[in-house]
Amino acid sequence: MEVHFSRELEATLTQSAARQSRNPDELVQDVVRLYFEDEARNVEAAEHGEEASEQGEYLTREQRSNP
Repeated sequence: MEVHFSRELEATLTQSAARQSRNPDELVQDVVRLYFEDEARNVEAAEHGEEASEQGEYLTREQRSNP
């Protein structure tokens, strides 16, 4: 797979990788992996919230902050 970045984003990526003594390709792979892991957690949390709501277990933001 080939991905194209703007010159500015590529420069930022290259600089960040250099500061971390990393290969830019590896940095991109790590960033994308972390993105999808985070996305999966968010989807799971949303599904859990929907299930809880359907069962009447949903708490509003105010209820969560005032036990």
